[in-house]
Amino acid sequence: MRHFKHIIIWAVIALGVAWQLCHWYFVDEGPAYFASDWRRLLFLAVISVGGGLATLAFMRLPDTARQRLTTTSFAIGTVSVTWCFGYFVWQFVRLRSFLAEIGDLWILALIGIGFLVLLAFVWFSFWRYCQRIYGHRHAA
Repeated sequence: MRHFKHIIIWAVIALGVAWQLCHWYFVDEGPAYFASDWRRLLFLAVISVGGGLATLAFMRLPDTARQRLTTTSFAIGTVSVTWCFGYFVWQFVRLRSFLAEIGDLWILALIGIGFLVLLAFVWFSFWRYCQRIYGHRHAA
């Protein structure tokens, strides 16, 4: 059963990648986008090479430095999502009379509740990550 599960997962991934490539090539005309301006292709190459070098540098770091960098980036992402939620709430409160007037108050309220659930999940994941990585060090 386990092998069948892996085959299904990889088949779904391959199908999704093939679908996206066909959509990019035929619908979005991806090659024409890059062929229309050589700077776009150069920018893509710079991003690719820079990302590859950054990944190589990250993988060559000692384990403790890599772990600290991962924790720091996770914390920055968590704080960023929290800030975005706060900004959403501020704008929602500020524009609530306008939203009620155009009839979008409840739709955006539901989106806000979904955003709150996402925020809770991110904080819970960060807490679990910190417990798994740093929780057992202070014992004994």
